[in-house]
Amino acid sequence: MKAKTPLWPRLLLAAAFLIQSFVALGSIYWFFELFTHYAPYYVLIAFVFAGYHLFKKQWLWSLCWTCLLVVNLIPLWPYLATSATPNEQDPDLTVLAQNVYYLNTDTSEFYNQVSTLQPDVFVVHEANAIWGTTESEVLRDYPSTAITEKTGIHGIFMGSRVPGTFTEIPLGNQVGLEFIPEDGSYRVLGVHPEAPLISTWAADRNEQFADLVAYANSSDLPTVIIGDFNCTPWSPYFKTLLQNTGFTDARLGFGFKSTWRANSLLFWLPIDHALVSSDWDVVTFEALNTENSDHKAIIVGVSF
Repeated sequence: MKAKTPLWPRLLLAAAFLIQSFVALGSIYWFFELFTHYAPYYVLIAFVFAGYHLFKKQWLWSLCWTCLLVVNLIPLWPYLATSATPNEQDPDLTVLAQNVYYLNTDTSEFYNQVSTLQPDVFVVHEANAIWGTTESEVLRDYPSTAITEKTGIHGIFMGSRVPGTFTEIPLGNQVGLEFIPEDGSYRVLGVHPEAPLISTWAADRNEQFADLVAYANSSDLPTVIIGDFNCTPWSPYFKTLLQNTGFTDARLGFGFKSTWRANSLLFWLPIDHALVSSDWDVVTFEALNTENSDHKAIIVGVSF
């Protein structure tokens, strides 16, 4: 007599298909969209249980898990693949950005990164008021700096090696901080959209995304939009943002590069991004280790 399948595999598979239905409805309702961000973990879980049931010679169960694995691997795959031929071209512009955590009063770690990497532009997210007043020898190489009027969780601090103009750009209920050099050759926009943890925050983040589309289409200047987007690449809203701007996710071709949570052993997601207009070729993209924040820094190098 054939042994009856225990209850736990049935419940686990039912839960997996229920979550997958939430993922499919991600563009319909903010709560369902939260489930779209965990595609790497769905792939890992499906792989484990497809293998488990295959080992047990439970072919139908293994097939169900394999289907879930494939469905979640398809959107994830472009962010796992790396270019077979690394770009050895020197970038014309490098931008370093990090969410430093608004309660962090130690600026030295980030400035050490700046000193080591020597980016052309740096962007600090969740910049509290201390970033606008702290003196550092590193800033001697960055005579052009600005901080948003609002500091703290939504504060942005930027610095540039070359002189130029900083402008606060309205984005939903928040602002981004834009830098354009005096020669008008490009623009860099630092952004920090809202975390979509409740419906009102999710609505505001999506409004900020809509404003980013308008911003991207407002000028022909080569553009880099960089920051903590509070969104993974597998969100339907992030995909729509890329589609409507025509911008490229600079991470593509450079691997997964998770940025949050930086110091976790088990939980990593890429929610810090650099989006670049079609005028640029992406030369480098890296995520950098950090101690004083739950976000890794990212640095992107682009060439005309």
